Amino acid sequence: MKFLNRYFFVGVLAGAMLAVGVPLLGFGVFTLVVGSSSDAGQPSVGLQPLEFPSAVGPALDWEVRGMDGRTANVAHLDHTVLFVNNWATWCGPCIREMPDIESLVAAYEGQDVAFVIVSDEGLEKVQAFVEDKGWELPVYVTKKRPPMFQTRAIPSTFILDGDRRVVYTHIGSAAWGDESAQDFIDKLVGEARPRGSVRS
Repeated sequence: MKFLNRYFFVGVLAGAMLAVGVPLLGFGVFTLVVGSSSDAGQPSVGLQPLEFPSAVGPALDWEVRGMDGRTANVAHLDHTVLFVNNWATWCGPCIREMPDIESLVAAYEGQDVAFVIVSDEGLEKVQAFVEDKGWELPVYVTKKRPPMFQTRAIPSTFILDGDRRVVYTHIGSAAWGDESAQDFIDKLVGEARPRGSVRS
């Protein structure tokens, strides 16, 4: 009987410790996970090239429609740098990074850089959205993206060099107004630009 009483007491004590300890441990892990991802919505700063750029070649044959309704082929753009951004009207992170992209577009106006800001939504919907936002951007719509521009999440951005190799890929919102973005593009274009020309 003493044997049973002793182990009964030990069992009750262990059960009480588990009842209190497990929730506390779970809360600690939850706090750690949530705390570590608290900056997940913040745009990244600082662009680094891919170590091994991927060859693109003829796969870039890609028809898009501008906000004027005209069809264009991205393969016909002869600019040294190609900046492709996938977005959608319903995508909050996409919309948040547009002012920075708009500043980048303005900074390279007339330069050897082409911007293709593309959505796979309907033309009329995107037209109305862009007009409402007052964006001064080269926005296009497309029915199908080439394989190298297809991602599971948006916004997604691809920067291609003169040989049409993907030299930078970013999934998620980014701080394109950061000086590092301009520095990165400058290196691809091969010309020095005065600092401070991108609006913050």
